[in-house]
Amino acid sequence: MSIEISTQIIHNSYAAVINKIDPNANIYDNPNQQGTAYPAWFIVHRSPVEVMRDFGKRYGGNRYTLTYQIDIWYMIQQNIPRLYDQYTAVAEQLDEQLEYLPIFGSDAVVHVYDKSWSLELNSMKYSTTLRLRVCRNNPDYFNEKTIDVITTEMFLKSKFP
Repeated sequence: MSIEISTQIIHNSYAAVINKIDPNANIYDNPNQQGTAYPAWFIVHRSPVEVMRDFGKRYGGNRYTLTYQIDIWYMIQQNIPRLYDQYTAVAEQLDEQLEYLPIFGSDAVVHVYDKSWSLELNSMKYSTTLRLRVCRNNPDYFNEKTIDVITTEMFLKSKFP
């Protein structure tokens, strides 16, 4: 069974995890300038989504690796007691909940790589990386041709007469 993957589905997947940790959270797909209600969560791409084609003709040549590098920014009211402790507690919950990211709208999960967090600009930044092996919908991608094997003797003979 195949599932659909898109940037919006990935964002919804992160939002579902954030909602488990903080049901009263205000979750934003993009940074906003004014009127932010706290606690606020922002789902931001650290770099553009990378699409790399897999080599070979397997599955009709329609296999790709998608890499999402996403930062989750968490902001609460400033100048309150134990601010660092509150950010640490949330980061630890994210560590626990984001070992595998459940894909929104399906039963699939994806391993989350390169998790780290830090305090920046009076907020907590939690960085993650997702690497997904995907293929485009192609009704006959299971039709593989056999591969001809070339022996090393051919190369050796041409190099050393």
